[in-house]
Amino acid sequence: MGDRVNDGANNGVSSGTVRGLAAQGTALGRVIGEAADRCFAAVRVQVSGRTGVGKSSVRAVLTAHHDLRVDGVDITEAASIDVPRSPDPVLDGDVLVHVLAGGAHPADIDAVASATEVVFVLAKADTIDHLDTVIGRLSASVGATVYPLMGTVAASVMRGLPASFGLLRPAAKAVTTDMLLTPERFVRATLPIPRQARVELLEQVETCGVRIAVETLTANPNTDDATLRLLLAERSGVDALARAVRQAVDDVRIDRQGKLLHRLTELAAEHPDATELERYLGSDEAVVAIMRSALRALGEPQEPHPTLRTAQQWQSRWQRADEPSRARAALAVARGYLRMRER
Repeated sequence: MGDRVNDGANNGVSSGTVRGLAAQGTALGRVIGEAADRCFAAVRVQVSGRTGVGKSSVRAVLTAHHDLRVDGVDITEAASIDVPRSPDPVLDGDVLVHVLAGGAHPADIDAVASATEVVFVLAKADTIDHLDTVIGRLSASVGATVYPLMGTVAASVMRGLPASFGLLRPAAKAVTTDMLLTPERFVRATLPIPRQARVELLEQVETCGVRIAVETLTANPNTDDATLRLLLAERSGVDALARAVRQAVDDVRIDRQGKLLHRLTELAAEHPDATELERYLGSDEAVVAIMRSALRALGEPQEPHPTLRTAQQWQSRWQRADEPSRARAALAVARGYLRMRER
């Protein structure tokens, strides 16, 4: 029971432990090493979409976000899909972040049809009227949640910008709705804010971000700069999008580790004298990782605080299962929950 169950980037399986099994200089060690290489390879996040939808902005925001600035995650941008007289790019990332404009075209649906992990995002959300309605329509058309993103706002606040709202704070109550209809109106409006300061503010958070800051400061002039940036980050949608992408990355890792442990189980059966491998497959780390993979296969969430009754319910599901694959998965979940209880 001494093995540590890793969370976070490894989702339960330790690269060091598995690679230790491979470091034997034997044919079995080489096979284990090859399986470990596949499992622990970087997870490739690929940003895709049609021309002009904001792919570069989405890639830049995801690359900068703290949830995704971790080892083993590579974020790249694919060439545009649906370009006349040009072949579509190969979308073979482990996670596909597909960027939409105001609507989902047939080309968007076709492009992601074969992808296992897809996160949909509506970039330039600050330019969309009736955003909730548009998001609802888009989500219904693609059959999944679409995450709105205000890319310019998100990129700025992650860099700590605007550094100060000091010039806007005393003038907030004088800013009218008409002044924020367009950037030009805000720049030309009669306000006690220098023109260059307004231009810089618009470059950093767009008209939508200025509107959010004005509404907040009008309600509470004492709202500090850090709180305003946090509010802008939340309203930009960047954290919700990054969480969705991170969850997809973690799901890829869980699936890979399930395949790794399945391969190790096969190798243990082929090499009954490999006692160290057999011992690892009975460890907390392996049993719980197999449980997570089984839950993924069944489409069930993990219970963070399983009770004895939780494990017993899964044992009952194992006994009642009418398909061998579901029975094996239910038994793996029951074993995992029992092991978590024992720990």
